[in-house]
Amino acid sequence: MKKLMKQWIVIGALVAAGMLTGCEQRNQFQEAVLKKMQQDSDVTDYKLAPDDMTKCVVDKVSRNMPGLFPLDPRRLEAYQHYQQMLDLPESENPQQTLNDLRTVFGSPQALADAHRNYAKGFMDCLTELIAQRDQDLTERLRPGSTAKPPNDAPSQSTPIEPKAATDNTP
Repeated sequence: MKKLMKQWIVIGALVAAGMLTGCEQRNQFQEAVLKKMQQDSDVTDYKLAPDDMTKCVVDKVSRNMPGLFPLDPRRLEAYQHYQQMLDLPESENPQQTLNDLRTVFGSPQALADAHRNYAKGFMDCLTELIAQRDQDLTERLRPGSTAKPPNDAPSQSTPIEPKAATDNTP
């Protein structure tokens, strides 16, 4: 009986260690995505929260990564490879890093597929978050709504006055 208990404790410890490793790899990928979102002009121009974009992108991209479940070793390896892909522009030797990425992804086509997965996830999230923000703004500006409009929203109570025509003829 004690031997069985020890085996379960060892198995539990191994599973816990694997989960921590998996969480660590996903977190590192998430940090790399957050760094990109904080620097992205579209995220800034559309006034989207980098944290919201990051969560959305990581979730969407992860769905199409190799591996059947979050702690699948192939998924954990994919997190590392995707992070390296995102860090490519800051690499000291981009050409060497690109060649390494082609190798770790298995082929140039697989690297292109991974990049396409990331780009699609980014664009889908950009579209979803902009649509959600616009829907929220519309709800706030609806007559009779008790929600306050955001500070940068146009006010309904301030009419826009047309500019007076000026005659500049000599």
